[in-house]
Amino acid sequence: MKTKLIVLAAVMLLFSTAYGLAQDQSGSIWGIVRSADGGVITGAKIVAASPALIRAREAFTNERGYYVFPALPVGTYSLTFSAENYRTYEQKDISLTIGAQLRVNPTMEVGVVGEQLIVISGESPLIDVKSSDSGMSISKEMFAALPKGRNFTSVVTLAPGAIDQNLTGGIEIDGASKAENIWVIDGVDVSGMYGGESRSNAAFEFVEEVQVRSGGYEAEFGGSMGGVVNVITRSGGNEFSGEGTLYFCDSRFDGDRRDSLRLNPLDSDVAEYIRWDKDDISRYEFGGGIGGYILKDRIWFFGSYLPVYRDITRNVEWRDSDDIVVATEAFE
Repeated sequence: MKTKLIVLAAVMLLFSTAYGLAQDQSGSIWGIVRSADGGVITGAKIVAASPALIRAREAFTNERGYYVFPALPVGTYSLTFSAENYRTYEQKDISLTIGAQLRVNPTMEVGVVGEQLIVISGESPLIDVKSSDSGMSISKEMFAALPKGRNFTSVVTLAPGAIDQNLTGGIEIDGASKAENIWVIDGVDVSGMYGGESRSNAAFEFVEEVQVRSGGYEAEFGGSMGGVVNVITRSGGNEFSGEGTLYFCDSRFDGDRRDSLRLNPLDSDVAEYIRWDKDDISRYEFGGGIGGYILKDRIWFFGSYLPVYRDITRNVEWRDSDDIVVATEAFE
């Protein structure tokens, strides 16, 4: 009986941890709807629309004029406000990132619903005023313009306070060691148990947004004393879309190696420069992804496939005591 209780407690802890992390895979929009004279408007209808939503969401203001959309997928939104005896108001191009809590406070003018639709676009950027954490979000639109490697970890160092420390072989955030970071993909903790590195390296072709948080984050990330790297992968939509990927890299494109200083293995009193031969390395990646809908405004899907093939050949020279090559062998 005791063993069953322990197993049940472990399962509950696992699910509660996953749920806690999953909460931070979305953002929220809230605010107060006011009239031109400064009074609040109760019962106003707000519609949130975005390509990231399967269907538009609705909310209504309470007796204090407040409204909230508590859990929205990351993306670009437009909000439409309508109320009896007021002109319809719309605000576009609201960029919502992971964990952001954006405040949108519209001012509605007296009129008839739908009359002279007021559209606000391109205003000063909205700022999350309810969160004290610091960090940076990098969207898929930014990936295309950035120098990067083959997975999302190569852009983490763009965030303030994040450096790739070659001596420790990992990324340090705000002075903390790599073992103190947490890596999360779609709400799942993929951090390594010993080294603290990410155990899952999603390619950029499948990533929607990467967020690096370096302080002030919520208690759900209590296991981190360094940074939190939060990744959202792509999803489908009400339109079919897809892309193909072909990547090729070969050591023949690399420059010559530099000389290295070493002690002669046959005489430790002699220092010498030696140039190691290059390995023959080829890397191929080909695949793609496709997204769309099974039922419009109901069920979306996104699938991808991108295998990696790598060939490495090392040529080894066997030498005698007079440093004369007596045999050469290739290892693959």
